[in-house]
Amino acid sequence: MSVFCSSDVEHTTEYPAASGLNSGIHLWTTVASKLGSSFKNNQKILSAEELNRAESFFSESLRLNYITAHAFLRNVLSYYIGVEPAEIVFKKDINKKPLIAYPPASVHFNLSHSGDAVAVAVSKYPVGVDIEHIKQNFNFNEIIRSYFSSKERKLITDSPELPIQFFRLWTRKESLLKATGEGISDALSQIEVCDGENSAPFPEDFFVRSFEKNDLCISIASPKKLRVISIL
Repeated sequence: MSVFCSSDVEHTTEYPAASGLNSGIHLWTTVASKLGSSFKNNQKILSAEELNRAESFFSESLRLNYITAHAFLRNVLSYYIGVEPAEIVFKKDINKKPLIAYPPASVHFNLSHSGDAVAVAVSKYPVGVDIEHIKQNFNFNEIIRSYFSSKERKLITDSPELPIQFFRLWTRKESLLKATGEGISDALSQIEVCDGENSAPFPEDFFVRSFEKNDLCISIASPKKLRVISIL
């Protein structure tokens, strides 16, 4: 089947109606330092499992970013499913992708964070999102050789904006595999994500949209061709 890639993303400063998921994917982004909620308030709405996971991080900044990201996720999902953030219960599917166990809800979501930047995608259908800081001095060479096709390698190395092009394609691949539930694998080089239509070893078509925001690159993937609305 095919993977269709573009930068077709709508942006809004208004909260979309929760019913808007019937025709679109909602993308929520934030930076941990701008949320304003206290550290203790964020902790209160997390589960014991999430708090234990946070405590496993050696770095205080990693703990803070993890807690803030998961608190943000719970607040976003609460907007759609009508319960308090702390009441939401998660489970994992056979590929360890998080799902909502309680309350019963026909809502799919995906979370990604890079440093203190957080992205949450919400949809009526399976969805994947990836957010990455665009690192200007990052050493791409080994990753490019291992996980990109010859066509993609040429696209990256010939680009006048090499770091942006690299992270654009990388986030597309990660969001796509998160949407399928497969995760990162050695098959990444077989999945091309150049602009337009690409052939891919999936049983159905996928649609990937990506854009840059400040020093961030964000991509969203879905098996449905839906509007992607980014809430600023």
